[in-house]
Amino acid sequence: MTNTVDSGRAVILVTGANTGVGFGFCQRLIEQFCDGFSTSAFKSPSIKAEGSYISCTDLTLIMACRSLDRAEAAKAKIIQFVDTYVARSGSKAKDRGRELRANLEILTVHIDLGSLTTVFELAKQLKKRHAYISHLFFNAGYAHFEVDQKKYMKQLFAAPATIPIQLDYLTDYVGEISEDGFGMIWQTNLFAHFTLFSLLKPLLEESPTEMGSRVIWTTSVTAGPFFDWSDIQLIKTSRPYQSSKYQIEVLASILDQNSRNTGGKIRHLISSPGIVSSSLGMPNAPLIEIYIKEFIYYVVLRTFAGCPHMAITSFRGSLAAIHLSTVSPNLLGHYSGGGLGNEVPRLLAVQCTRWGAEKLVPSEVEALDWTQAKKLLEICEDLFRKIQRAQDGSISIG
Repeated sequence: MTNTVDSGRAVILVTGANTGVGFGFCQRLIEQFCDGFSTSAFKSPSIKAEGSYISCTDLTLIMACRSLDRAEAAKAKIIQFVDTYVARSGSKAKDRGRELRANLEILTVHIDLGSLTTVFELAKQLKKRHAYISHLFFNAGYAHFEVDQKKYMKQLFAAPATIPIQLDYLTDYVGEISEDGFGMIWQTNLFAHFTLFSLLKPLLEESPTEMGSRVIWTTSVTAGPFFDWSDIQLIKTSRPYQSSKYQIEVLASILDQNSRNTGGKIRHLISSPGIVSSSLGMPNAPLIEIYIKEFIYYVVLRTFAGCPHMAITSFRGSLAAIHLSTVSPNLLGHYSGGGLGNEVPRLLAVQCTRWGAEKLVPSEVEALDWTQAKKLLEICEDLFRKIQRAQDGSISIG
């Protein structure tokens, strides 16, 4: 049986909410709040949740996107999704859905993680408008690479199951610098999100909901320490995207450890969506190329090769983030760590069977060095303080 406890109004900010896993998260969150987490994925014994989730029928969803036009279009789709889902639901879900629809507030706001000025401006707006925020879902990301088609096809035929995790066929662009003077991928994927968290921390600490306050950080199955710690901004590494995702795991782990050890109410949790079909890293790819990629992912990698990471759709890929956002606080220890003893920090990943049945699989953060984790946090905190002091002038201090 899946038990739910009603909470107060949840105020949830999602970066990159107009597409990909961010959009899937918005859809799935509303669906689960309507039906009370009754889907089979939330009954899976692999996640040991014992069916305990916190739901609500009062929701403020803040869609933080680089393009307000695309954000508004995504908002319209979400509203249409809610209306259609409620109309097709059974009586219990219909009643909850109608109540949620009546109390649903969806806001679109601008943020460009490649420009820290927009991060400060957004935080200022949110502090004026909201008394608290209950969740931050850091989903938006940036990658820039080229695919070596010959290497890709060779690996596809020789070892198809390794395609999602051994990326020798990709060549990342190296040395990109943001307008703020930092490593572009490092800033976009990690530091801008850390800056937003730091600015909104007072609002998170004021959250009165049963869920407490949660920051969900998004990693990748490709994450790994492919960098030297002297290159903390990932300007020289040949794999900046994978390295930024590993740093996210490290940073979230030390933030969660510090919060738990000091009795803080903010939890930092790590979600891995698996492999989701998107335009990440290839924004200008022809439509036919995207269709071919999806065919390979669906038919070759998942069905025939049995690769478990192929979530494919953003709706499926959002499952881990939904779980971490809504599972009862006393059960969060199963899926995170770093503090309160010798727990090893963990992340929660979405996996699928050959036929698409989804499941949640916890795993440890690999090769975590707490000394380096503390160093990364100190660097981020020092840079944040410098930028905060420099807001009246130039922030290009990288």
